[in-house]
Amino acid sequence: MYITDEMLKGVEKKYGSPKVIELAYEVDEDEFKIMKYSMRNNRAHDVTFIIEKDEEIAVIRKSSHPPGVYRIPSGGVELGEEFDAGLKREACEETGLRVEILRYLLRIEACFTSNSQHQRWRSYILRTRWVSGEIEPRDRKEIEEARWVTLDDLCGRIRTKMLESTSGGLHYRVALTDAAIDELLKSREKV
Repeated sequence: MYITDEMLKGVEKKYGSPKVIELAYEVDEDEFKIMKYSMRNNRAHDVTFIIEKDEEIAVIRKSSHPPGVYRIPSGGVELGEEFDAGLKREACEETGLRVEILRYLLRIEACFTSNSQHQRWRSYILRTRWVSGEIEPRDRKEIEEARWVTLDDLCGRIRTKMLESTSGGLHYRVALTDAAIDELLKSREKV
């Protein structure tokens, strides 16, 4: 596992203890294959980061997404990479932005199924703040577009577009986003 319990203890010490939830989603065979491919070398996680700038949040659009579908960026910490460094590298690759990590909001223990196959997955969701850079993805193979949206857009029209999709993975991202925004709003109240 790329992200060890010891690593997570350090993350929690710096950024707080997250809410932990469990989710289960059915995905189609192609989505399951893509997930399994991302797990080569024993990776079974993603680090999702809410990047805030003023009253807006950064979102990405992958070329595989249906038209109008954007989501909060995420990526994987590489083997041997520190958690903070992996998150910041992924934020820069996916959005072109440099960020400061503010709070560890949420950990999701997920189980994806396809036919009779099951796969466990963890998503670590953190609140970050824009430090510098223009929003423009550097990883053009994976990310088609990055842009700023309001919270209303993310929770309204973008959420609706994601739910219109038949993708179990996008439906998972809706549940992840809903729970993350809930925790984000709570963390804003504490500031």
